[in-house]
Amino acid sequence: MAQAPPSQPQPSPQAVLTIRTAFERFAATVTPEERDDFARTELKDVRDAAIQVEKDLAARRSLCNMRRLQPFFQGLDHYSKSVEVLCNGTPFLPWVWAPIKFTLQISADFIGAFEKLIEAYGKIADALPRFDRLAAALKHDHSFQVVLALVYADIVEFHRRAYKFVRRKSWKLFFNSMWAQFDHRFNSILASLAHHSELVDKEAAAVNISEAVERRRLDVQRWDKQEAEWRATKLRAVMGWLGFDGTPPEDELDKYSRDCLPGSCEWVITHPKIKPWLADDKSSALVWLHGKPGAGKSVICSSFVQAIEARNMNVLFYFCTYMGAKNDGSLLLLRSLAAQAIQKDLDLAIYVHDDIVPRHLISSRRALMALLPTLLQSLGSVRLVVDGLDEWSPKEQKLIVDDLWQFLPTTTSSCICKILISSRDVPTISQNLRKKAKRVPSISLTQEGDSMHHAIERFIEKRLFENQDSLGKLDRDGAIMPEIRRMLVEKSNGMFLWVRLVLDSLESAYSTRDLRDAIANLPSDLSELYKRILERICNPNETQKCQKAKRILMWICHSRRTLNKFELIYGLALTPDKLVLDDDEVPITEILELCKPLIEERYDGSVAFVHFSVQEYLDSETCTLFLQVNTHHDLSFACTTLLMSGLQLLSPHVAKSDRLIRVGSGLFRLLPYALEYWTEHFLLYASNGGDISENHKLIRHLSTMRSEHDQVLSPMEDLRASSNGTAPHEILDKRLELVSQLHIHDLIRDVLCLRNLLKQGCEDENDVQDYSLRNDQTLFSRLAVEFENSVIYLLSQESVDGLPKDKLEFFKSSYMSTAFQCRYPSCPNRTAGFASAHLREQHEATHVRRVYCKVSTCQWSRIGFSNKSSLSKHVGTHHSGVTKILVPPKVRSERIVQDTGDIGPEDGSEEHGSPGPTNSNDSRVSDSVRPPRQMPPPPRPPTPPLSTPPPSSRNGKPRVKTEKRSQSMTIWWAERKARQKELDRQRELDRQRELDLQKVRALQRERAVQGELTHQRKLAHQKGRADLARQKELDHQKELDHQKELDHQKELDHQKELDHQKELDHQVQLKYQKEGAHEESSNSRTAPISLGNSSLNLPPIEEASRVTLEPVPAPSLTPSAEPKISNLPSLLNDPGPLPLDTHPPVGPGLDAQR
Repeated sequence: MAQAPPSQPQPSPQAVLTIRTAFERFAATVTPEERDDFARTELKDVRDAAIQVEKDLAARRSLCNMRRLQPFFQGLDHYSKSVEVLCNGTPFLPWVWAPIKFTLQISADFIGAFEKLIEAYGKIADALPRFDRLAAALKHDHSFQVVLALVYADIVEFHRRAYKFVRRKSWKLFFNSMWAQFDHRFNSILASLAHHSELVDKEAAAVNISEAVERRRLDVQRWDKQEAEWRATKLRAVMGWLGFDGTPPEDELDKYSRDCLPGSCEWVITHPKIKPWLADDKSSALVWLHGKPGAGKSVICSSFVQAIEARNMNVLFYFCTYMGAKNDGSLLLLRSLAAQAIQKDLDLAIYVHDDIVPRHLISSRRALMALLPTLLQSLGSVRLVVDGLDEWSPKEQKLIVDDLWQFLPTTTSSCICKILISSRDVPTISQNLRKKAKRVPSISLTQEGDSMHHAIERFIEKRLFENQDSLGKLDRDGAIMPEIRRMLVEKSNGMFLWVRLVLDSLESAYSTRDLRDAIANLPSDLSELYKRILERICNPNETQKCQKAKRILMWICHSRRTLNKFELIYGLALTPDKLVLDDDEVPITEILELCKPLIEERYDGSVAFVHFSVQEYLDSETCTLFLQVNTHHDLSFACTTLLMSGLQLLSPHVAKSDRLIRVGSGLFRLLPYALEYWTEHFLLYASNGGDISENHKLIRHLSTMRSEHDQVLSPMEDLRASSNGTAPHEILDKRLELVSQLHIHDLIRDVLCLRNLLKQGCEDENDVQDYSLRNDQTLFSRLAVEFENSVIYLLSQESVDGLPKDKLEFFKSSYMSTAFQCRYPSCPNRTAGFASAHLREQHEATHVRRVYCKVSTCQWSRIGFSNKSSLSKHVGTHHSGVTKILVPPKVRSERIVQDTGDIGPEDGSEEHGSPGPTNSNDSRVSDSVRPPRQMPPPPRPPTPPLSTPPPSSRNGKPRVKTEKRSQSMTIWWAERKARQKELDRQRELDRQRELDLQKVRALQRERAVQGELTHQRKLAHQKGRADLARQKELDHQKELDHQKELDHQKELDHQKELDHQKELDHQVQLKYQKEGAHEESSNSRTAPISLGNSSLNLPPIEEASRVTLEPVPAPSLTPSAEPKISNLPSLLNDPGPLPLDTHPPVGPGLDAQR
């Protein structure tokens, strides 16, 4: 009876799902061309590629030991036969080996990476299970198939990581810093492979298999979490090093993009001068977009940036604003561009953290200008958009143009960086650009009449539709609205801001006559429009309303930072006539409507001008609404009044409940600003020519504050800080000399001294607070801490005794977004505040440079510590190298005295100069704390019999001395000395090994550099040789073609000659037939023909017609001449280089045949 064929193993659904998931994850990161190449690659092709790579390296004199790949190839061969049952009918299997060919070919030009990959493949080979032994026995076991799938997932995961690594732009440049992260994940993959190999070797049960699946899932989650924390930590450290903490560029982009109407800015992306700017070449690298103030340049740039991002192009942008820093704006711009570039490729944060930050303590201009070209190069092709350059000082404008010019591509640069600058057409910018290049492509919004006209029409339609309810009541017959639309379009002159302000002004019309007059008297430009708006706002006939509007504009114009609307309204309640805080004097927020449409409330609750040109007009000589010195006088007076009231919060006579009620009333809303800027406003007042005589009201007010400050400080003399360490001759601020005769001078000097100390830096936020409290000669640091603690407490309470519920709710609504302030004095937004402690901690983390453990294998080398003290404690605990030796308890317990008398030293300890064993309660003795004891004396003779009286001690009392104790001590000290010797020897070996390793690494780096240079020279030489070989091949091909032509011509001539000979034969036969039948019968076989003096014997015609040309056989390849892959193991075991592929000799015939 015939035996039934063995059944085919059925694949496990779980195993197939695991393989499919790993395959799809890898395939999603591969380009379509390489995906097709992977699918066609066989293991034989990978072996051939390895041989070819070795031959190429040998030609460059950089031969590597490729025999290390042989175990890996063998392991993959066995594995492929085992996993084939799971991959039948799928493209999964080639992806186990196909990426090896790709990574070897890519990394062959960089010896360091090539060696790392070869080493990694060798480690994977060591971790692969013995599939050749177990596959046949377990091929039907679904548990075994699940393990096969897990091994597949591990191998493919390594290939995916390696593929992404070598596919990064400029990966060779960042190889050293990024390999550490890759190596950490690779070790995790190896650990997973080792675990799965153990399961295969033990033929694990289904329970263990499921545990392996769960373990791998948890390991992946843990690895991903650790890697994310490691990346996030380094990213925070880099952002802290950059120190960029202004308004996020994305928020500015969203702000301007809200004002962009759909379709109104699309003309920019199709502009003839923008198309070559968008192309990935080095032409049109710089474009200047300029226009009038209020022409919508920022809105156009925001729409342009979003259009570039929609095309998946790298774009970095920055919106310059007059509210930002005025002295270091160019530095902020560079920091913002670096931060955006790093966020586009988070691997750059690792490079910056490991290679740049250690070499540059701060992110100076020099460091950023050295870093940014590298970041741009890593992005490959990038566009920079800088808007509002005219809002900064001429000095900053020149610095920015000079810096940006260095990023433009040159003929030798490898990256493409193109820049668009948007600004007004001011001489400082145009002259700086002309100095750099004679001709800069520019787009003038004034000349784009049709596009701007269409956009303004759409803007007017939108605004009129929004105001339809109010204006429609005044236009009963519908005749005014078309007139408004026509006149706005005609007089706008391309300025959106002008149209916006005019339409806002029309909202104040309350009759048809007012509306018609407003239309008839439309101003021609922004300056005229601002003048009319200010005349309406500050109407002299309404004195009280005019004064309030003027104070609002003054404070917004000259405050040292942007004020929140609640800070502004509570500050307006503080006037020189009101020296006591009064809740009844606080206006409602609607008072800000007085200054509209010149001011607006921003998304974060701050109040600012609608455009930079408003600030320019108020500061110009044509505007005489108020003087700057008067503004600083008003602000200084308000800050002083607030500080005087705030000092009462520290008075020991004020109960805590009363303190909370005062803070909860909201009257101290401006206190953080006053604590930060009261000295600045007073010094600006003095330096701008303000009256600082002793009898002036402001000076008397400041003197009163100084007296109250000292009065509150007197009971706290024991808490007063010591000298803050600032030298008396140190120049803190030159303006201090102007007020040196005033009573307030010393208080201002103490404040400036503390700020100077705090700027030197502290390790963390707690150190900043503690340091300021310890070194502050004034009460202002204590006042700031007390006020913040009170605010945080009130925010957490549902009710407070003595504080009405409505006031508490209003307090929470006004403080909930700014209660938690940054504790770093160098922060530009220190008093702006955050909504929660968590947000503040995230912000403060950008100020802290984390310190990392230097031991690469320690997990804290990736996580790091927030301060140096924590790092020192960690190193002392885990990496100090100090060996702590445990004292045997038996030795210590045997030091017992039988008698109750005094315990003296052991016999012999004094005479030998060696102390006895320690009697300390500590059971551990450290060599780093205590010097090693000398060896104890040799053991005494045996103890005499009991009948013999024991020797007496110094006090005459007997003491038990056992030989056992002496021998134990001797053995213990000998063992300790031996252990110490072994430790010293091991340390010396480790040190020597480290030195040798450093020498080897230095030699490898030197060889790598030399090999790279040699490779470059050889590439150039090979290029010349390739061109010469190509030319020879062309000449040879021409010669072959010519030879073919000659052979063809000879064949044609020969054929003609044969045809001619046949014709002659035919004529001769006809002649013989005519002569007679008797001659024809006798001469039919062979007939000599007389041709002059010669005769010719011709064969019969039938034989002559059968003459043909036989083709010449072409040489063919013999089987022995073909390269055999089966010989690869023996070739790889040969200590010499792998042999070259053998080919048959090439000749003309073979070339012709090919």
